[in-house]
Amino acid sequence: MKEEYHQTQFVTVLEGASAPNHFFIVTAHNRCGEIAPDQENSENNARLLEVIHASPILLI
Repeated sequence: MKEEYHQTQFVTVLEGASAPNHFFIVTAHNRCGEIAPDQENSENNARLLEVIHASPILLI
């Protein structure tokens, strides 16, 4: 895993709940570790979101 991922910080308001011990981030940005232009990243992420929404298991 890239070192940058270990330095990621998330800020959120969790009313009456605690943060989970584990979580996952799913993205299609910079696939295979190669830097891609913003337009390509946006298109890849949009396609990924379409696949997620079409999945029989709703994740979001």
